[in-house]
Amino acid sequence: MGLAWTAIAAVLVARAGLYPAVMTGDEIWFSESAIELIRHGIPQRLIHHDAVGSAIADFLPPVIMLVQALAFLALGLTPGAVAAQSVAAPLATVVLLFLIARRGGASVTWAGLAGVAVLGSPAFLRADIYIRYEALVALCLLGYLLATRLADGGARAGPWHAVRGLALALAGLSYYPMAPFVGLAALVFELMRWRARVEPLAGCLRGLAIMAAGFAVPALLFAAYVLRYPDIFAAQVLGNGSSNYLIFELPRRLLDRDFWRQSADALPELIALAVFLIATCWHRRTLSPWARSLHAAAVITSLPALLFPFYPRLLAVPVCLVLLILADWSTAPTPGLRRFGRMALSLGVAAAAASCVLMTTTAIVQRDARRYDVVAAALDRLVSEPGAAAIDQRAWLALRAADPTRELDHVVPAGASPQVRIFESTVLRDPAGGDHFRYVVLDAADAAATIAATPALATAFAAHRFVEIGRVAPPFHALPWASQAPYDLIVYERRD
Repeated sequence: MGLAWTAIAAVLVARAGLYPAVMTGDEIWFSESAIELIRHGIPQRLIHHDAVGSAIADFLPPVIMLVQALAFLALGLTPGAVAAQSVAAPLATVVLLFLIARRGGASVTWAGLAGVAVLGSPAFLRADIYIRYEALVALCLLGYLLATRLADGGARAGPWHAVRGLALALAGLSYYPMAPFVGLAALVFELMRWRARVEPLAGCLRGLAIMAAGFAVPALLFAAYVLRYPDIFAAQVLGNGSSNYLIFELPRRLLDRDFWRQSADALPELIALAVFLIATCWHRRTLSPWARSLHAAAVITSLPALLFPFYPRLLAVPVCLVLLILADWSTAPTPGLRRFGRMALSLGVAAAAASCVLMTTTAIVQRDARRYDVVAAALDRLVSEPGAAAIDQRAWLALRAADPTRELDHVVPAGASPQVRIFESTVLRDPAGGDHFRYVVLDAADAAATIAATPALATAFAAHRFVEIGRVAPPFHALPWASQAPYDLIVYERRD
């Protein structure tokens, strides 16, 4: 098992070292905020001088940002630091699944396979490889579960109760919309513990008090930060959430082919997960209390996929919980459950092996196309004069590292959802704002559409105020599963 984990770690490190098209999403938002936290003591996204105050105080869920800040302190402002979380989070999840399954009674072999199988889940990989909120929600909830098992099985339970509370608070702070569902899932496990308690009532209450104290530490720190900027918190989180999240997208568009086209790789897993959770309801009485609690928690944490804008990564948490159910079934006294659990885990490991093969092949075949040092060198040469730059996120690291004081404004791509577009800088929403920028750096794939969707750029480009001065496009060999070049940037400069 140790050899398998070592091989998985090597694959993830190699992938992150080459940074294959990771730097295109939320990790840049969190990285910008982390850099400003290190420099000024306040998380700020200066790439978003928006109407909701992101350049003053950033209220995106803070846990990923704090992890990014630790990575920058350890590794500097480098591609490896930005991508470090995409290595650490999957590996930590694999280990936690193994440890929890072992505490639940699974053998070393099947507990190990349950941990490895998570890497065969497209939903999980979308969350962890691309450094999304759901990855740390899953990780922190698993941390809570492990601490709960350890608190129930040891003489020195006090510290583990504190860890339980701390992990649960961090799970909620990792992604606000999922916090109520994480809390309900935790309540399921607390009720299981209460029903099965063997210690005196006073001991149970003492454990809950210590857990509450552990929960209070991050919760009170975050509350103090919110009280410092209540209006900004309300605009970024409460207003955005109430307007753009509770939309029931999956039920409304269940039969829409265009809706599924962008998530085709996750469709089989989604169907299998839904069938599993529904079918398991009919056999709940035959399950152990631990498996029943896992099943209830998996159902609860699946609800965000039905209520919110749908992304397969929302299913990362229930996928982890289902793997723990399968690990529990691998040693079940019922032959049918035992066979099914072992077969499902074996299929998951096969899928994980296939994922690792694909990542390794991609890293080898597309190595030159995914080397960020080549991209950074080209951008340093082209963006050489002082002045503000409107940029695609792929250009952020090179330009921020080259000149930390340069004003960078993120151009939100065409077709971005409303909950993303509210963070675009106000100067980019102003039709007269184009002359504010010396440079514009856009992804070639959607440059025309993005210019048209951005009032400042639409006006300036229509007046021929910008001219193309270069293109950053390392040699790229397409693969069936990786057919889009990770870096193909067009650099424009304003005519003077």
